[in-house]
Amino acid sequence: MKDKYSILNDVKVNIDEYEEVKFDNNDNIKQRMKKKLRNRKPSYRNAIAVVSAVILGSSVMLNENVWAQVQSIWYTIDEVFSLKKEEVKDYTYNIDKTVEDKNIKILFKSIMLDDGKLIIDANIDDTKFNPFEDFTQKQQKDWSVDKWGNKETRVLLGADSTEIYVDGVKLTYFNNSAPNSKDKNDDKTTDVLIEQSIEAIESDKGEYYLEKVNENQFPNNIDVNKMYNFKIKINKLHIVESEYTEEESKTSEGSYGAVVEGDWGISVDIKGEDLINASTNYEINKDIDLELDDRKINVSVDNISISPIYLGLDYSYIDEDGYSIEFKVFNDKGEEYRWISIESDSYIGKTDKANFEMKLINSYKDTKYIKLVPTIIHYQKGKTLVFEDKSIEIEINK
Repeated sequence: MKDKYSILNDVKVNIDEYEEVKFDNNDNIKQRMKKKLRNRKPSYRNAIAVVSAVILGSSVMLNENVWAQVQSIWYTIDEVFSLKKEEVKDYTYNIDKTVEDKNIKILFKSIMLDDGKLIIDANIDDTKFNPFEDFTQKQQKDWSVDKWGNKETRVLLGADSTEIYVDGVKLTYFNNSAPNSKDKNDDKTTDVLIEQSIEAIESDKGEYYLEKVNENQFPNNIDVNKMYNFKIKINKLHIVESEYTEEESKTSEGSYGAVVEGDWGISVDIKGEDLINASTNYEINKDIDLELDDRKINVSVDNISISPIYLGLDYSYIDEDGYSIEFKVFNDKGEEYRWISIESDSYIGKTDKANFEMKLINSYKDTKYIKLVPTIIHYQKGKTLVFEDKSIEIEINK
């Protein structure tokens, strides 16, 4: 990813789809969340998915549809990770460390570095957790434990549950999403796959300012002879009721859950040569001209990075109102890759080319080449123009 990308300067939010919640302190947030937990079953999941909360000043805006989208993305990543098990094993570093707090054990099995992201394979054992014993009386009352404490529950992680420190520096990025946790295993434990972006550090300008790491900093530059200290901390878990009766689904019952705060952290030293970046970069460096009405739009296609889990396409063009340029990406069998995000350094009034990075899920195996098909999304006319004749093919070296 290019370090000249600016943080958050191309984030678009449709305010009409969000509910604004005013608050003056944490107690107000807590009371509001508790009310939402008790009144609507889907709301607890929205509370977990911090990625769905846009913080502006002293307001929180919650989108009721975001959790389903996050779940969809994460199930896909999880399935790809399982599908590519043989491919990713050469890039994973085994940890096998278990930490226990609040009668809950977390086994950190392995980590994998992939294009500015740390993927953590973990297992959570909450079989000994008892909310009637492990919560204080106040916590039991606050979380209405009497309504769900004796029922079957699931354990989840939120988007803000995990923190990553490398050599004492907290690495993060604004778009961390809630990790996927599967249904419980036969032994009642839960496997979880955590993807944590480590492409930025907190700025000294303030708590909510982030700065991208430059090309000479970790993880963009790794010294193979250096020992890197990783601290991985999970500070909160979410316990939710896992099954609902038909009657409960029609009422406020069945929407209960709780936050379990604790310290599940490990420290591990890893030599740089063992931190193999799973991505391979393919230079493209081609310019293509696309026609829109009476205009000719020049698009520079720079490179594509490919790993067992992700594809990342970098390109640039002069960004103007009324349209956007995206790419359909196919493998040699004609199967299309699904994109999950597009970032750019575009802003209103920018006159030179804006840089874009399109991130996709690498959900197929044994690919011989990648085909890029440029498209123009024409907002004013409500249609998509596909330029098959401008396609670019990139051979994949195995």
